[in-house]
Amino acid sequence: MSNDDPSTPAPAPGASPPAPPPPIFVPRNTGVATVGRAAKPDLAKVVSLAFTSDHGKLKDNDADWKNTGTLIADPEFVFGKPSAPISQTRNTALTVTIEIELYPQRLEARSYAVQGTATWGGITFAATHSLKGGKQTVKLTSNEKLPDKIARLEGDIEWSIVHSALGSIRADHSFGHVIFVTMDTPQDDRAATLQEDGVTVKRMKAATEWVAPLATLRPHSIVAGIMEKVPSYVLAPNDAVPGRLRHPSYLNNSDGGAWPLHEYAAYFAECQAICRLTRAILRQLGVPGKVTIAVVWAEPNGTDALTKEADWEANPQAGLNSIRVVDGRRQVAALADGRVVVGKKYAASHEPMPDGTISPGLNRYEACLNFAAEGKTTYYGGGAGQYASKEEVIRAFWGLVWVEFQVDGGYIVKAIVKRYR
Repeated sequence: MSNDDPSTPAPAPGASPPAPPPPIFVPRNTGVATVGRAAKPDLAKVVSLAFTSDHGKLKDNDADWKNTGTLIADPEFVFGKPSAPISQTRNTALTVTIEIELYPQRLEARSYAVQGTATWGGITFAATHSLKGGKQTVKLTSNEKLPDKIARLEGDIEWSIVHSALGSIRADHSFGHVIFVTMDTPQDDRAATLQEDGVTVKRMKAATEWVAPLATLRPHSIVAGIMEKVPSYVLAPNDAVPGRLRHPSYLNNSDGGAWPLHEYAAYFAECQAICRLTRAILRQLGVPGKVTIAVVWAEPNGTDALTKEADWEANPQAGLNSIRVVDGRRQVAALADGRVVVGKKYAASHEPMPDGTISPGLNRYEACLNFAAEGKTTYYGGGAGQYASKEEVIRAFWGLVWVEFQVDGGYIVKAIVKRYR
């Protein structure tokens, strides 16, 4: 038998035939690195994000003014749903824990730069971590701090991972973030005794809406700015405000106390309600300072008047309570907020008179936000200006008078004890 190829020598008699050549190796695209080739992730995405630097006090109630709702828990963002809001103190860095997922699952571990860029506030994140296929958590701290002001920030964070050889790979985005930037930690330690205490989304929105545009961190300027939102007080209810809210006092309701005044500020309120809402906003945003709701009034003292002051919440009955009987008829002492004439009959407080004017209001006191901060104490009258002392506060009234009430709700001025202006 002969070889068909004359160039191939015939095997020696009795020798074994030559071994066949080995098969050619063709690597499969399994996602696992092979010799001389780096495996690149097919997909990367941030599937959840938890803010770990926030106050952790915010409840999710955005429907009404009550201190109700569920405490917003970590993670605030889960892939496919907008992020829940947070609150955090100004001029502090954001810290987050993200859960990031890489595909394919069998991808080997490599060192990546994890990067995030927020669409608000110039905030960026960057950290180097070893990532592999599947899910893993990464902790990051922002390179920049939140702005040094009271603000509301909102937007998304674009995420990516970067490898020196593989380049940048987009890791999708966490979206719908809302950050309420506060002065300091919200104060809610008196929630058991103050209806307005408690941190909710609706309350935080309202507080930020009024204070952020003031563009100041000076506590007294913040108080003055809030007070300007309700520049006057009223003593009679307005039908435009739902009855359950107890306008104008906003007392003893079950709808958040004075908080609804923010919504119905155009109809004003009693001075004490304005003070309570102002304090509520200060506490919601962590504005420092000592707050007392003080009442200032004058008592008839013979032919003169004696100015007094009390903590209204410590003594709810404080105020003008003087009564006398003259010729068998009962007379009541009152602080008139407008000029009156002895012997004249007036309609009930702030009601229309026959001549088209409005009757002067009769008051038991002027409620003030007694606010101390930055080494300065000021009395902020609810709808009635600013004062340095109780002696100045009493001058918000026209005078101290004796009146005799009528069956129709009106009154006749019987005597003027003292005029203040």
